[in-house]
Amino acid sequence: MRIISGGQTGADRAALDVALATGLPHGGKVPRGRWSEDGPIPDRYTVEALESTSPEQRTERNVVESDATLVVTRGPPDNSEGTKLTCALAEQHGKPFLHIDLKTLNEDAAIGRVVNWLRLIRCNTLNVAGPRKSEDEYIYDATFGLLLAVLARAEVGPPPLREKREFTLKIYEQFCNNFRHWDQIRWTGSGVLMAFLGTSYAALLTAINDHPLVVRGSMAAISATSILWIWLLIRLIIYHNSNLKNLEKLVKTSHTDTEEAGALVAGLPFVFSFPKIFRTASFWFLLVFFGLAVLGFFGAFYFDWIKSLTSTAPKDPSVCYFGAT
Repeated sequence: MRIISGGQTGADRAALDVALATGLPHGGKVPRGRWSEDGPIPDRYTVEALESTSPEQRTERNVVESDATLVVTRGPPDNSEGTKLTCALAEQHGKPFLHIDLKTLNEDAAIGRVVNWLRLIRCNTLNVAGPRKSEDEYIYDATFGLLLAVLARAEVGPPPLREKREFTLKIYEQFCNNFRHWDQIRWTGSGVLMAFLGTSYAALLTAINDHPLVVRGSMAAISATSILWIWLLIRLIIYHNSNLKNLEKLVKTSHTDTEEAGALVAGLPFVFSFPKIFRTASFWFLLVFFGLAVLGFFGAFYFDWIKSLTSTAPKDPSVCYFGAT
């Protein structure tokens, strides 16, 4: 089977990268100058540039010159003008097309539907379309994973290619499962714990004059919990980077073709490195928990000073407050 697309970022680019990673022929029509929203389409993709700069003309040519069109979205196709046009053109030209909404279908259901559809229509040239990256930043990864799983299960191509695709899929799924697990801990765990500790700290400040020993101990617990969570986040970052590098090595050693290996690696999440980490949620989570740890420390070990800041009563001259002379 041959895979074609318009070469745009997002779903189109994911389809071409899957073709490179699995050794399938690929192509497609693209606007003049190999235009895409992130600049000229890289030369590693064997696509054909048209005389027209119109994305609409490229979209129509790909629909007409393929046996069928697969549209992958994470929501209604109307959210993307290009995707909406692709569906309309497939209907207009009487071409088979299948729309897969990954927000309404789980992973297994989506894979099964595409596999059964491909076996039914006996497609030789498949056009893949969907939103661009600026319309859905997660559509590339979603389309890449879906197509890899579909090709492995559909057993498209000769046995050597099938074996390579199955090995590729195992590597990709292993890392994606690990990354989803880590991402769930990072976002859900950090968000819930941050809200709980912040709310608890604010509540303790209101009770600082009523139950000083309880407040002091609770603030020490907030500081210790924050430090433990910082340690866990750092360990998760180290685990992510180590696992990613190991999988990249496996991909490169199992694929002698550098373009295939590069296309597969491009579908993996980024590595946490400087200065990129400063633009990630993990960095800001670490910063917030560091602040909670410091506040908890001051609340536990400089209790009288914190109490003086929150109290409206006159200060006791017999008590030495933090920072007083």
